[in-house]
Amino acid sequence: MDKKVMSMQMSPQDAAEALRRGGAVLCLGVPDGTIFGIDCASYGVGPKFMGLKMIPPGIHILHFAPTNVKKKASAPKTSLFVTIKEAEVLVYRWDKSLEGLVEVTEEERRQYTTGYRRLDFDAKLAPYPLRLQRVWESLTPHLSPKVRAKLEPIQKFRVVPRQPLPAPKELSEKLNQTEEQKREKSFISTSMASKGPPDARMESKGDEKVVMQLEHKKAKKMETEEGENTVMEKEKKEKKTMNVENTPAVPPPLVVRRRFYSRLPDSLEAIKAAKKRCKALQTEMDSLRNTLNALEVQKILGTCKKSSGKVLDISAKKAGSSDELGKEIKAKKERLTKMDAKMRSILASVTTCHMDKSEGLYALMNKEYPGQSHGVLGELEFAFCSFVFGESFEGLEQWKKLTRLLCSCDKAVDEKPDLFAAFTQVLHSQLHAIPRDFFQDCISKENFLHDCLKDYLEILKNSQISGQHRRDHDKLQSLLKTKFGLVFVFEEDSEDGPVIVELTEKQLAELKLS
Repeated sequence: MDKKVMSMQMSPQDAAEALRRGGAVLCLGVPDGTIFGIDCASYGVGPKFMGLKMIPPGIHILHFAPTNVKKKASAPKTSLFVTIKEAEVLVYRWDKSLEGLVEVTEEERRQYTTGYRRLDFDAKLAPYPLRLQRVWESLTPHLSPKVRAKLEPIQKFRVVPRQPLPAPKELSEKLNQTEEQKREKSFISTSMASKGPPDARMESKGDEKVVMQLEHKKAKKMETEEGENTVMEKEKKEKKTMNVENTPAVPPPLVVRRRFYSRLPDSLEAIKAAKKRCKALQTEMDSLRNTLNALEVQKILGTCKKSSGKVLDISAKKAGSSDELGKEIKAKKERLTKMDAKMRSILASVTTCHMDKSEGLYALMNKEYPGQSHGVLGELEFAFCSFVFGESFEGLEQWKKLTRLLCSCDKAVDEKPDLFAAFTQVLHSQLHAIPRDFFQDCISKENFLHDCLKDYLEILKNSQISGQHRRDHDKLQSLLKTKFGLVFVFEEDSEDGPVIVELTEKQLAELKLS
């Protein structure tokens, strides 16, 4: 193991206390050279490695990757979140066929726990790197057991068998059938080409004999060509069947760790639904306007159409009929005004959906984390650790989505100051864990995080935050400047922005007179 990572200065009393209170993870049969890690530490294990001890109680992530020592190549990492209670012992075994850790039976777990209490494996257990404990705690302050149980409810690995390949005989029969169909098609096409179109046939009987002789010669040539082709095709078939027989019938199974991330509200779906409502509302408003125009015309001309279709003169009706028509026109105008206000509110919601994601954040919190004010931050930390330490692409995508959402909430920053004060601290800790050249690398220099940070810092600058949150905002800005060299210039600070000029009372009076 890496001595730098595992070295720590601890008194015998502290070591005994850490051994008594801390938990342990026994990993049986891990091959020599395997990359194994817990939380922020990662190293290559030796032949005597059996696990870790002195692990502080709480949530931790185990990440590992099988390695070929001779070829100096390693497979992608697999990560596993565990909740370790005080003095608890977890036991896993390395499965060679699956190339991963699997849980042992309950009876084996009891036996190995008893051996651990007797210190039978103490010499083969590596101590937890306590010097990196604060770093891990700063990355996961809101990752509670409830959040972990929601995102990773299945505590065992799920073995997914891949689709088996067809048997060699079945595959060779399919190849034979396809080649026979190709030969039949080629024979039909050549025979049709030799006969030619019906308009080009000979009309005289003498010419028919010549045509028959030519067709007979062509048929002989085709038979010889087909004989040569069949020999070549047989050789190809034998080669294909040899390759098919050498391939394995069923590939090795795939080990999958299933995680259930929250589905974020899709702004595109909301926009589509709003457009659909606007279209239906616009159709109804157009119909109402046409009816209103017709009623106004009838009022001007002095005629009124009844439902029966008869037209009567206003003078022949009662005196109150014109008043009733006026009331109907007024009611329809009021209804049209309400519909127009509703249309404007829908369009305004579409605009805010693009610019402010506060409503989407509230919908996510009420649906996925009711009663847990910081549950969204716990999922953000879970996804980030899965990506950084477990090399999970799924975790990267969820971290990107949640970061975009939280960095685009203009209204929620003032309405939920505690949530965003905690988010600023989490963002500061995550940027500490990111490499220094993250914004300079050719792949990641124009990534999503640059725009998200710029938007979030601008929101915080224009918000009403104060106290500790304002100090955390300043720390975040200084970290971006010192570590990554990022300095954001907003519109108000730029030279091209609008300039506010204060006028004197005399100048204001002159403007009013003009």
